[in-house]
Amino acid sequence: MSSVDSNQMRPKELEDATLTVSDWGEKRIIREIIAPLSKSARLRVGVGDDAAVVNFPPGQHLVISSDKIPEDLLSIQFGLMDPFHHGRYLAMVNLSDVGAMGAKPLGLLSTLALPNDFSLSYLWSFFEGFVAGGAEWDTPVVGGDTGWASAICLSATAFGSIESGREIKRSGAKVGDRLFVTGNVGGFGAALAYFGVAKRQGLSLEPAEEEWLKSKLIKPIAKIDIGQKLSASGDCTSCMDITDGLYQSLVELVQASQVKIVIDYDMIPIHPTVRKVSELIKCPIETIIFGIGLDLELVGTITGHAAISELGVHLFGTVEDGPPEVVLKRNNKIEKISTKGWQHFSGSAMDIVTSMYSSK
Repeated sequence: MSSVDSNQMRPKELEDATLTVSDWGEKRIIREIIAPLSKSARLRVGVGDDAAVVNFPPGQHLVISSDKIPEDLLSIQFGLMDPFHHGRYLAMVNLSDVGAMGAKPLGLLSTLALPNDFSLSYLWSFFEGFVAGGAEWDTPVVGGDTGWASAICLSATAFGSIESGREIKRSGAKVGDRLFVTGNVGGFGAALAYFGVAKRQGLSLEPAEEEWLKSKLIKPIAKIDIGQKLSASGDCTSCMDITDGLYQSLVELVQASQVKIVIDYDMIPIHPTVRKVSELIKCPIETIIFGIGLDLELVGTITGHAAISELGVHLFGTVEDGPPEVVLKRNNKIEKISTKGWQHFSGSAMDIVTSMYSSK
């Protein structure tokens, strides 16, 4: 659905920014916001019935995942993210999990729990972004639930299909495999460091560099297409998406596969702007590339004979025999990695960012 189409459908009443969800109620919200924005020719039965009916490919298995996002993302606290991109963000983090398994997304469901004073105008733009995020990967919103709660909860579920035996798990890495990532790492962490620390200290980069960093926070892109290529190749032995930081993702992978991963420092793909942020705030580059980060790149392992150029991935390490751990090889020496990724229930996100990226 194009932005022109959705703008034409937007009820004129929503120009009144004082309207809240309690002014309309659940049924009217579903009828005038959720249903029209979710309409898709791909659905046999869509929003409005007790359940959706989706065409499902024969001989395929169901892949399903669920995730929630904060109502006060740091990008919102920084004044960078609008309601549309907030909703798109919810779609993208859920689609990314399905893509990491190598599956083709088929549908999204939203679960929005909202207090009575939640803005109707914000809800329209948020849901418009959620639908648009799905549309980027030809994935319709098939339904969900919208209702009252004492606190905001923004959650979604993505589901897709994959041929039996083609799903890529975290537990398949083998000694002799090579470590890959689908793109540059550390962009999200660098953006947090820049807007959360550098800007508050009066430091700045060039406008184009700042715009690139902003895009890392508000416009993450799920790597659905590469995930499907990896699955189809038969050479990908393990995979997951980076949502809590590169190091944390690799720790989860080695724990699942019970192998040792050795990262080659010189082969890590790092964007020049990430290096500039590191220099600007005098923070070690390892802290940025291994720490907090929702880059949504896929990271995993492939066999030694995999065709790298056809898969569109970057190699940056190996799987070796040894205890399940992640270590760094630099200047022919093995180093432990001290930086930790994101951990829920560990405190205020802003406090964690300030503590992690402030120069010591």
